[in-house]
Amino acid sequence: MDKKEIVELAKKLKAELGPAFSEDILKAEIVKNVIYKESDLLAVGTKIVAVRQFGALDVKWAYPGEMSAEYPVPEGATAEYAEPVEWTEFNLTLKKAVVRFAITDEAKIRQLGNYQLQFSRRRAAEALAKTKDNEILAALQNGAGISVAAAATWDSDTADPAGDIIKAIGEIFSKSNILESEIKGMAVVVPAKVWAPLHKLQEINNLRQSIKDYLEGSYGLKFYPSRILTTDALVVVPGEMTAIHGVLNTRKIPLVETIRRPEIGATEYIIKQYFATKVVPETSDGKSYRIAKITGVSS
Repeated sequence: MDKKEIVELAKKLKAELGPAFSEDILKAEIVKNVIYKESDLLAVGTKIVAVRQFGALDVKWAYPGEMSAEYPVPEGATAEYAEPVEWTEFNLTLKKAVVRFAITDEAKIRQLGNYQLQFSRRRAAEALAKTKDNEILAALQNGAGISVAAAATWDSDTADPAGDIIKAIGEIFSKSNILESEIKGMAVVVPAKVWAPLHKLQEINNLRQSIKDYLEGSYGLKFYPSRILTTDALVVVPGEMTAIHGVLNTRKIPLVETIRRPEIGATEYIIKQYFATKVVPETSDGKSYRIAKITGVSS
């Protein structure tokens, strides 16, 4: 976040906290909110699933199955009684992540406390982003209702990444109820090891272009590299009907605290965030046909 955004955030937090807050509390709240926002910007998973805030740790509701419409209905008449709709329960329990760091007295004496806070805040955001990606991508991998095998690893001479990805898209379109318009905007998450081969220039449709540029231009796909994925890639229809990443939003408990550590001469920041991700199930074993796994893209 830049300085202007942080100033706007401070104004918003002052209004939320009211007149009873102290400057130390405001500073800690700013640090927490900046880490939250920067971690979401750094994470891959939060860009491809719906992020929703909840005021409780345990969330429960039900998703309706497919419905039918009657057509044509004669003038002066109405449709027959609706057939019973199947409902699928959706339960989500948010779990706690903690990141902590300390600003030393020596840094303050050298008038470097703000620099140490800035760099520590960035590292904390990176750590939280990695934790979120581990959790979100694991949920997507486990919830993939479609699995296709790569023709070969994507760094080999016989590789066909475009063919593998197009095959996965075809399976999603065939087995799910997505609209044709939803194909544009699909996310492709790939292991970092195969990010370079996707950028290799080759002749496609009489043009020198990379496979990534070709698929983005032809299908509207969005590619994301991930150090968490190792051997498999994911093709995902983003949005709330695929998966939900729930995040706790409450002032019932402190989600950021500062503690004086006299034994080491430092002020410690402890930032907590509760979250969890769940795939919206389309099958009895909790999988979604809006997610395809391409196995064996990397060794």
